[in-house]
Amino acid sequence: MKCTTLTVVDTNHSLFNKLARYSVFVFPLTAFFFSWTTSSITESLGVANLALVLAIITVTAGFIRWDAGIATSLVAATSLNFFHTEPIHSLRVTDSSDIIMISLLIVIGLGVSAVTASKVSHSVKNITAEVTSSKKSELQNVLSAPIPFSQAWTAALQAEAQELHHVTVFVINDDLSAKPVIARHPSTFTKPDTDDTFVLPATGAIMRFSDPRATGAVLFQPRPEVGSVTVSRQIVTSFVQQLEVALR
Repeated sequence: MKCTTLTVVDTNHSLFNKLARYSVFVFPLTAFFFSWTTSSITESLGVANLALVLAIITVTAGFIRWDAGIATSLVAATSLNFFHTEPIHSLRVTDSSDIIMISLLIVIGLGVSAVTASKVSHSVKNITAEVTSSKKSELQNVLSAPIPFSQAWTAALQAEAQELHHVTVFVINDDLSAKPVIARHPSTFTKPDTDDTFVLPATGAIMRFSDPRATGAVLFQPRPEVGSVTVSRQIVTSFVQQLEVALR
């Protein structure tokens, strides 16, 4: 599998983003080990108090990263059920109050994660719009004088495809049926009133090469911390066409 990452601005140097990258593993493990290590003192601490601590861990994870919140809520709810509710060391639940606590852990995690995902998506859109406007102004200035083709190409890509900076690209040849397919753009140009965008899901989607002899496809997948991304179908189609020519 060949992998190329479309990344112009690297934001992974901040300490917060480095911690957020591992939060999807750290917080679920924290919830699990907390439940495991306190399993012998459930009666003295109380199931409700233990559930409260797990809820705090879940909410913290959800505010840092949406997928970490989902993973932590599921692990926290399962761990609370397995280690602290009757019957112990079983996933069966017999008490209605335990069912409510377990359900609340899941609901809280999913709710906070949904809010975080919405905020991240909104922030990405705003930043993309601001940077795109700035890059288009720079592009006009750059093209006011003769410049090398490669420089003009890079400047044009930065001006028009800022949303793709949050997307990774893989050229894959196997298991193509497991991903949704991006429909190709019918032409090079679109009418001004035509909505040329589509939502790229967090799990990614593929666009097949136009050559019927080619068996591979290009997988576009948003960065995990971003979630779904709205991208231009025309830009994606043009990129796959150019990539296909380069790989011949």
